[in-house]
Amino acid sequence: IQSDRAIYLCVIKALSDIGDYSKSELFIKEIPDCFLLDYQIKNALIDMWGKTACINRAEKVFNEISEPNHVAWTAMINSYVLNGMGIQAVELYHKMPSEFINEMTNICVLNACSHSGLVSEARLIFKNIQIKTDRIYNTKINSTI
Repeated sequence: IQSDRAIYLCVIKALSDIGDYSKSELFIKEIPDCFLLDYQIKNALIDMWGKTACINRAEKVFNEISEPNHVAWTAMINSYVLNGMGIQAVELYHKMPSEFINEMTNICVLNACSHSGLVSEARLIFKNIQIKTDRIYNTKINSTI
């Protein structure tokens, strides 16, 4: 069963990378329900649906997770970013438990601000980031130019 799970995760990742909704839809129908309850598979599905411009499906998977981990939160924020929904990304970021926020989450939300013209929000978020890495500085600079 573990090898099946690994195969499903690999295929979901590949489908995320190519962003083909119809292929993703066909493949998901082949995954047994017991695997669709797995946290890693749910996290991968959020990413896949976000990258195939099916934000409603990404939200549905995210909302079905009783206690989303940092990967689920960041994947959902990134899904909003990829679909031009910067305000929703920032709103979700503010709901995210602070212990789950990491460099990738901060980069995603700063990108959301950048692509949505939310300069003052980007400055406020940047100010509150405890550990500012080079990647975060670069993202902040891009969001205020």
